Amino acid sequence: MLYIIPSALSPENINCLPQETIDIIKSLDTFYIEDLRTARRFFKKGG
Repeated sequence: MLYIIPSALSPENINCLPQETIDIIKSLDTFYIEDLRTARRFFKKGG
């Protein structure tokens, strides 16, 4: 299954995503991302 997850402009904006989306992010093993540094900060903030 492919999930397209919107990225926030800032890691502090992780709270703007619905809890269901955050749960899906936490359950995934593989990501295809555009910018590693931004994604890493975003996911660290989200737990």
